Amino acid sequence: PASVFTAGAVERLDRPAVEALRRQHGTPLRFDTAVRIDFGTPRLSIGRGGWARTFELPAGQSPPVSLCTTYVDERLRLARAAGGGRLVFTRGGLADEPLADSWRAVADQTPVRPRSVAAVALGILASLAAAVPPLRRPLQLAALVGGAGAAVRVADSRRRARR
Repeated sequence: PASVFTAGAVERLDRPAVEALRRQHGTPLRFDTAVRIDFGTPRLSIGRGGWARTFELPAGQSPPVSLCTTYVDERLRLARAAGGGRLVFTRGGLADEPLADSWRAVADQTPVRPRSVAAVALGILASLAAAVPPLRRPLQLAALVGGAGAAVRVADSRRRARR
């Protein structure tokens, strides 16, 4: 099993910020319920229990979202984003299931370092090349190109460090 999540920090917007968003986007946001949500780096969690591993996905970072709640009751929340998008949030259903809070355990895990991910990927590719002979040549070529790219990056960083 795998899951992807991102945490967000919510900040209530003051009147000048809401007016600026209204001018910028032309969306009629409400002053009393407008918030801005700044999302963190998304994380991918793979596996369960002691075998679970968490990776950060920096390429997937979301921009901040500004929105206001236009309707809310015990089961439903309607919101409008600054860009005009409409959002519907519901309570109940899967949100009431015991696993609904399992993201908290993923948030508490220290993400695996990129070098560890590269080492695991290299091991998987080596195993795949050993097990499937027709894949050996393409994988060797990919390793050669990837290794050359890494060597160039290292040389560039050393050259910059000497300046």
